[in-house]
Amino acid sequence: MTEPPRPQPVILLVATEKSRRVLDAEFSSRYGRDYDVRVLTDVLTITDDAASLIADGQPIALIAVDFDLDIDAVDVLDVLRNVSPSSKRIVLTPFGSFQQSLEALRPALAVGRLDTYLIIPQGPRDEEFHTAIAEYLSEWATST
Repeated sequence: MTEPPRPQPVILLVATEKSRRVLDAEFSSRYGRDYDVRVLTDVLTITDDAASLIADGQPIALIAVDFDLDIDAVDVLDVLRNVSPSSKRIVLTPFGSFQQSLEALRPALAVGRLDTYLIIPQGPRDEEFHTAIAEYLSEWATST
């Protein structure tokens, strides 16, 4: 008797309307075969959406939140950490917001509120970005 297939782990992206399309394309094209890539733009439902995924047996491997949300991206990660404590947590910052984001993100990184912050890819084939994402996904896979 064969076991039923395990559900794919999820990459959960919390994006602004402006970054949604870029992030969805970037993550789906690169990781869509092995992960269920979900893009959420409604910050009011993210906790319920994440809890539903977990309840359905889909582990959340990585949570990436856009720094330019109307609410604090690190606070969003804190809330989602309660739902999925083993997920890797990343803040994605647009290139134009990078300097501003450093002031807010360095202290949060230092106390473990996030795993890293990355600049949203600006063009095709951003290998440094994908190397970092792949490393965090690998860390998650070996820790579960």
